[in-house]
Amino acid sequence: MRKAITFLACIGWLLSTMTPGFGRQTKTSQPSQPHPDLSGKWILDLGKSRLGRDRTQAKITSVTLVISHQEPVLTFTETTDYQGHEVTEQTTCYTDGRDGTNRRYADKQDRIARSIGTIAVKSNTQWKGKALVTTSTTERTIPSYEVRAGRDSSYGATGPVTPDSHFSVNVPVLRIERYGTTIKRELSSDGQTFTITIRGQGPKIVKVFERAAGPHPDLSGKWILDLGKSKLNRERAPLKIRSVSLLISHDEPVLKLTETTDYEGLQITEETTCYTDGRGETNLTPIRSMAMKSKTRWNGTQLRTKSSINSTRPSSEVRNGRDNSFGAPVNTAYYVSVPVLSTQHFSTTVKRELSADGQTLTVTICTQGPDVVKAFRRAQ
Repeated sequence: MRKAITFLACIGWLLSTMTPGFGRQTKTSQPSQPHPDLSGKWILDLGKSRLGRDRTQAKITSVTLVISHQEPVLTFTETTDYQGHEVTEQTTCYTDGRDGTNRRYADKQDRIARSIGTIAVKSNTQWKGKALVTTSTTERTIPSYEVRAGRDSSYGATGPVTPDSHFSVNVPVLRIERYGTTIKRELSSDGQTFTITIRGQGPKIVKVFERAAGPHPDLSGKWILDLGKSKLNRERAPLKIRSVSLLISHDEPVLKLTETTDYEGLQITEETTCYTDGRGETNLTPIRSMAMKSKTRWNGTQLRTKSSINSTRPSSEVRNGRDNSFGAPVNTAYYVSVPVLSTQHFSTTVKRELSADGQTLTVTICTQGPDVVKAFRRAQ
């Protein structure tokens, strides 16, 4: 018996040396942490930032940053005011590791663009923990001049050219500079401060942005429907709703909403654009692509959209067949069914309201039937 136990122990030891992981616990991979949502409008805090303004050609008065964030795509629109002269730079990054190329100051009419040249930025963006890190290679094309000897007439030299000519001429050329940059973007734990750290050839630049606190709440972000807290009248739906996600890009007075609903595997996406200044908008319904006109206005902290739509569909109408206009003999007493187009008018009011902590968005849809209440929670 003792020999048998010793033999089995030897076999176990041999297997443990030959087979990776045999005889010891395997580490389980930790679930990936969700990335912070950077969407929103941000205002630069000049007092807390280090911009290296001695290197800029005009003093920076203000900087506004608008971010649209839908993984894996981020779009940054940064507008810088140089003492009344505004320059807007738009950048798109892909957080899934694919490379991107952006151009800075591409407007040739821009006086600052003419002075610094056109800049092509090739970059790669990835999440490192909760920080978004972009490594880029910048190619900068600058108009310049080169001094060359005027020993021949190829550079526009005038007069008799002899071997003893020693004059020089300025020749226009395009000079290309290349340098690397690392940009680190971080969101504070309370979601109210956004910090960008830029490291390149010169001194480190730190931009500290505060979330824009306007008179109206910022609805930007990605939202997930809480089915348990919502009232959807699901008994009227032909298919069961599994999930609803809502992506909002909010830059007053423009509000863009993309809502995707999963009906038992069938996904329907509805895109809506609203203007909160009351100018009015027209959007298409997701199923029948009918034009729906609406007007959107703020009512305190609540955003209300009132819409109306006329729905026309084939129908039939029962009429008396006492004349032959419907194909029936005259003076008959029976009735006939006549094909007609039926038009129905629908009006809807949508109320959107953000909770005090900014983590819950409630959308109430008031129609001729029971109200529909959608309770969204901010995606973490």
